[in-house]
Amino acid sequence: MRNDDIALVLRSTTVTEGRTLLKQAASQIRQTLKCELFAAIGTEVSQFSDLHESYHQALYASTFRGLVDVNNIITYEQVKDRNGGRTVCSLEEEAELASLLQNGGSIELKAWVTDTIGKQLKDPELTPESLRAFLISIVVSGHRWLERVIRAIGKGDLPALVSAKDLPESFSLVTEPAESLFQHLIAIRDAYHKSAADGPSSYIQQSVAYIQEHLDSNITLQQVAGAVHLHPHHFSEVFKREMGINYIEFVTRERMRRAEELLTQSPAKISEIAKSVGYEDIKYFGQLFKKHSGKTPSEFRGKV
Repeated sequence: MRNDDIALVLRSTTVTEGRTLLKQAASQIRQTLKCELFAAIGTEVSQFSDLHESYHQALYASTFRGLVDVNNIITYEQVKDRNGGRTVCSLEEEAELASLLQNGGSIELKAWVTDTIGKQLKDPELTPESLRAFLISIVVSGHRWLERVIRAIGKGDLPALVSAKDLPESFSLVTEPAESLFQHLIAIRDAYHKSAADGPSSYIQQSVAYIQEHLDSNITLQQVAGAVHLHPHHFSEVFKREMGINYIEFVTRERMRRAEELLTQSPAKISEIAKSVGYEDIKYFGQLFKKHSGKTPSEFRGKV
């Protein structure tokens, strides 16, 4: 008997006999303790001195509870060769998330989380470590989006949310990873709407979030003004008054800031990063980036 589990050693001559004995033992324990059981099995060993290895294999297999479609019994053999699934969300997923955090309701956000996690769970290489890393990357992406929006407006402090170093412990993979992720993202969405209420004119806040969401496309002033239901000329005047710079200067600055983030955090090629912030011409992108940072994209990445 241990705090959270029971270690059981069974002697058998065949694997089939061992499974039968395990089911019998599990049934007895279930009746005695009046609880449901989940069993993880290490490999069969021939020497008592090797039991510790089988035990640690069983412990490792038990970490896959809820991640593998099994009937309450999982073996080390089923998971030992897994190399791990995706650990970082894609730029496309980041864009979808930003749109949902800005404009989506709870139902839409929950559906996106369920679908995204469901795809991960179907990956035959998935491990608890890779899933946890993937969940953290989504939350960190949400944090960065919120930080970009608040920083771009230049007013207000970043709300206190769960820090990156505390994120690993905050995800329960055994019970419901999707629910854990959903709660983190709801907190980010609520923090954004609170900052919108406390910040500058609501439609300027909305336009900044809209720009952040569409930095990869050719977003015109007319397009953004239409998104917040203002006449372009009026929007242009109010935007410059609220933000201190004109629309074009603001978009260029935010694209360069986003490029700096990607050069620091992403292994993507510079040409891919240029496209992701709205520039098909990599030479022109390089000129703007050097004007902004004092370094070429390659120099900036190399120094970091």
